[in-house]
Amino acid sequence: MQRRASRRGILLPLVLILLFLLFLAPALGAEAASNDWPQFRGRHRDGVSPAAGLLQAWPEAGPRELWRRPIGEGYSSVAAVAGRLYTMYAATVGDAQLEVAAAFDAATGEELWRTPIGPKIETEFGNGPRSTPTVDGGTLFVLGSQGDFAALATADGAKKWALSLPETFQSGRPQWGYATSAIVVGELVIVESGGREGKCYAALDKATGETRWTTVSAPAGYNSLLPATIGGRRQLVYVAGQTIGAFDLEGHELWSHRTTNTETHAMPLFVPPDNVFVSGIGGEGATLLKVHEDDGAVTVEPVWNDPSMRNHFHSSLYYQGTVYGFDNATLKALSATTGELAWSKRGLGRGLAGARVGAPEVVDAVQVVRAGHDPLVAVGQQRRMAAGVMDCSHKRSIGLSVPKYLMISRKISSPSRPASQAFTMRSTSSRASSFLIVRMRSAWPFFGLRRKPSSPGRMGRTSSVQALYF
Repeated sequence: MQRRASRRGILLPLVLILLFLLFLAPALGAEAASNDWPQFRGRHRDGVSPAAGLLQAWPEAGPRELWRRPIGEGYSSVAAVAGRLYTMYAATVGDAQLEVAAAFDAATGEELWRTPIGPKIETEFGNGPRSTPTVDGGTLFVLGSQGDFAALATADGAKKWALSLPETFQSGRPQWGYATSAIVVGELVIVESGGREGKCYAALDKATGETRWTTVSAPAGYNSLLPATIGGRRQLVYVAGQTIGAFDLEGHELWSHRTTNTETHAMPLFVPPDNVFVSGIGGEGATLLKVHEDDGAVTVEPVWNDPSMRNHFHSSLYYQGTVYGFDNATLKALSATTGELAWSKRGLGRGLAGARVGAPEVVDAVQVVRAGHDPLVAVGQQRRMAAGVMDCSHKRSIGLSVPKYLMISRKISSPSRPASQAFTMRSTSSRASSFLIVRMRSAWPFFGLRRKPSSPGRMGRTSSVQALYF
């Protein structure tokens, strides 16, 4: 009897462990993976995160700093996967001014590795890399502002392969540098190369860097590809100059539409089931297009147009029938069906830390400082709530989900503004660079990046990675 009891005492824990490994552990792993932010604008490039339980107000005293890590100039945002953060910035390597890719530990801020990518760009509107890294398994795809494109090992930053887009595709560098972020589709990594004669976009073998196909004739811009399924066909929507269009996963062009906007830097939006939203400046503003396919023939027709919704560098987002975004410095919400204005709010600049936005469809939306093309919304799974990270200026950044952390704003120390007050400052008041993390009480909070380059002549301001706790 004692032996049987002893066996039962041993078997029961083993059975419980086996059940955990078979059922609970995969579920927890899947939840963690779903909250990773592996590329620009998130897993689906729509600026929407499944993170739930986000705080809807900051503590009165503000968040407590958890860690800080100095970094260099640049506009790259951050990708986060499995507790690691990946970004790019400018740094001095030996005697050279280069752009580097780097990995950080999300919990401590420790820089795990740093890999030089290419020469640093310097322009009158800011220096350093513009593109956001893309994570695919054990590989990180990065693009320098001069067109140096590389595949790195996420473990240690070692180069797997590298090439120059201008040399490979006989393309010219965009005036302000390459800013697109690569996308991985199956065994291909696709990037805007900017080559003429059908070489604007290039699909490369992600393992070797060899060219598989190229498509679209247009110079390189500052946009990134949007994946969408329209009419049952998987496609990649692009904006090139004054044209918005799409091609399939083999590079065949499917449709295109000419806009009157002189500049379209904001990402387009997919509005299910068959609509695409695009917005720019200097022309028609915002337009919702209906894409219809019948017997292989694709037609594109404008559904509505709103010249008062002009995304410049910041992208809008779509959530539950509403498009949210900035018309210059006015935050607006439009009906995705009709384009009718639901509400608007001024006084936010292009984003202000801690500002609260009331909306009929989104309850207790919390705006968080963000310096990029796009707002970002985290949609609560158990309650109707959204925490939005809104554009602060004409620089790009992203938000993302990793366990236990939430990005709130940048924090910059200067002689005129104490660091303890900096988390509520407008983003347009400085050129320094940082991203912040806040540890949350909820299981799946929010993480993001805030970066702007240092400006010559502004003494006393620092550029740093930061973490806050409350």
